Amino acid sequence: MNDQLDQDRAARDVERRLAAFLGDAPLGRAPERAVEVVLAHARANPRRRDVLAAVRRDPIDGWGPVIGLGAGARLAPRMLLIASLGLLLVAAFAVASVGGVFDRPSLVPVPSTPPSGLPTVAPSPTPSQPLIETIRVDLTERYGSDAFIEVTDESGTVASAVTGTPADGGSTDGERVVVTQGPSPDTVVLTWTGLGCETGHQLVIQPDGRSMTLFRTTCLGATFPRDLVLELTFKAPVDPAEVVITLETVQE
Repeated sequence: MNDQLDQDRAARDVERRLAAFLGDAPLGRAPERAVEVVLAHARANPRRRDVLAAVRRDPIDGWGPVIGLGAGARLAPRMLLIASLGLLLVAAFAVASVGGVFDRPSLVPVPSTPPSGLPTVAPSPTPSQPLIETIRVDLTERYGSDAFIEVTDESGTVASAVTGTPADGGSTDGERVVVTQGPSPDTVVLTWTGLGCETGHQLVIQPDGRSMTLFRTTCLGATFPRDLVLELTFKAPVDPAEVVITLETVQE
């Protein structure tokens, strides 16, 4: 084993000297005698296969001058290929880093206000509900307690509400409201019969302007009936036959 290692070292020493000799000699003008001696030496002392041939520098490898390493500084072609691939990988990683390939995308904030120069569109207003108005009217009575009525107009079609002048006694059966035409086409007259002790009343006009409910409170005491009258004036002519009124009695 030691003899073989000594032979390998000697062979490499001869190769180094030969490389130095050939490097100093003009290109293509080495002495024929020297070439014959080298060939004879190579035949007589064959080298074992070098397991590190891929990374070990060969003294007579001809790649050194090509890559600018100077005479005698040679690299195996396999090492040149590995080094080139490594350089390519490093360059690709650098380009990807500079270009932001490995960066996570950032969120671009959206301005809450439009850029200057663009018209601002105001939101369209939502239609508002009609104003519900309550009108209090003091009613005229021939006798008994003072009476009043509160008119709640959910239709927005009533222009005014005033008291009418009732006749003596009661003119209805006390279970309904009589609707007649007033002094003008846009006025209707409401007449109902109650007791002299009834005071508070409420009239609710539905959104259609024609359906109504009249609430009255019950009382104990006077037994004599009396009429109460209310005149309603609308913003447009109204047919009394289209007006439907429900009379309801509630407890105080």
